[in-house]
Amino acid sequence: GSSTRREEDQFAVVLKVLAFADRVFDIPRNADVILPHNWMEWIWSGTAPFLEGGISIPPAIAQSIENFTRSIIRKIALADLIKPKGNSYIKRAKDLTEMPSMQRMIIEEVLRHYSVNNRLDVLQQAEATNVLRNLDSLLSGIEECISPFPLNLGVEVATALAAITVHNNAWVRTRVKNNTKLLETRDRLSFLMLSSGWKEFKKMPAERIAKTLQINTHDPNATVWLLRSLTEAVTERCVESVETLQSMIQQLQALDVEQKRTLARIIADEEVATVLATPPPPIMSTSEHPNDRTFVQWCIANESKWEATMAKIVKASKSLDENLRSQNERGQREFTARVKARKVEIERKASQMSRSASDFEKLWAEVEAKRATYLEAVEQAHSRRKERDEKRQSMTGRTTSTHSIAGTETSTKSQL
Repeated sequence: GSSTRREEDQFAVVLKVLAFADRVFDIPRNADVILPHNWMEWIWSGTAPFLEGGISIPPAIAQSIENFTRSIIRKIALADLIKPKGNSYIKRAKDLTEMPSMQRMIIEEVLRHYSVNNRLDVLQQAEATNVLRNLDSLLSGIEECISPFPLNLGVEVATALAAITVHNNAWVRTRVKNNTKLLETRDRLSFLMLSSGWKEFKKMPAERIAKTLQINTHDPNATVWLLRSLTEAVTERCVESVETLQSMIQQLQALDVEQKRTLARIIADEEVATVLATPPPPIMSTSEHPNDRTFVQWCIANESKWEATMAKIVKASKSLDENLRSQNERGQREFTARVKARKVEIERKASQMSRSASDFEKLWAEVEAKRATYLEAVEQAHSRRKERDEKRQSMTGRTTSTHSIAGTETSTKSQL
């Protein structure tokens, strides 16, 4: 009873503080005040116990805390993005390897804002230029800063960048093309999603698969990689994944004629191409007609033809495999180096803080020693003053007594 009430009171206080902070950062100049400081670390240190499960709280309260946290992050980040590149700190988010949840929230909130509010041509040209440059700094090499890189984050990056390039005037599009590497980032992450492997596609909702294909429509390697994934799924006899990949290949062919030509050039077999283009049969189908068999069943029944096709696909994707492997290895090395550098930086700051604390303790000890000396001197002076006062009072008392005696003697003599 009372314990539960205390916890509810504590959660209410947390929510009130976050709600107040959220209102404070509605005013951009308030965000400007904390931008040069470690605001990312400050926010995370205050909210991580609730968001990372360190403190047991009701799901509804946890969601409210996350919503307020995301809102605060978004307002501060947007205030940062319009600053000149030299005065922007948003790219520090890439270095938060020790707090990946915070790192991801910052990037997600920036992307979600520009996926919807993508009209940079309504800003002043200087501010629009700053936003593009700062986005470029934040997103450049982002897949090497988060390991493993989440596919849905890649979708959000590609979606936001596609929205910016499509929904703006020629001036903004020219800036994106000539003054940033945002298009290269979009293409690289788009293909990274496509090359994530057939096991990942099985987990993807249809909407995300459609977006992934759409942003890879003009990538000449898209069909090659999907065929490569198809061979792996067929080898594993994973019918569900094969059907997903088969559907993806068909969708991609419908989006771009060049993808059709790539498929025809690699397979070079009309029968295989026809079977691959045939939709899978209904799940409960018991038909024996060749066209009603799954692609896996066809591959088993036509083993030699499928093996020949696989050899063509493997040959076509060999250089792609090598490039991807090299890219992954380089990315892992850079991520490891970034984590190491961040650890060194944290240790350096901790060492500086330790030295500062030690220096402060020494200074405090000196102050305390001087204070003790001063208090002792004051006490001694007080004691000496007291002694003098007592002596003075004593001497004054004796003088008064002497005068009293003298006065008595004079009175007595006058009476006689």
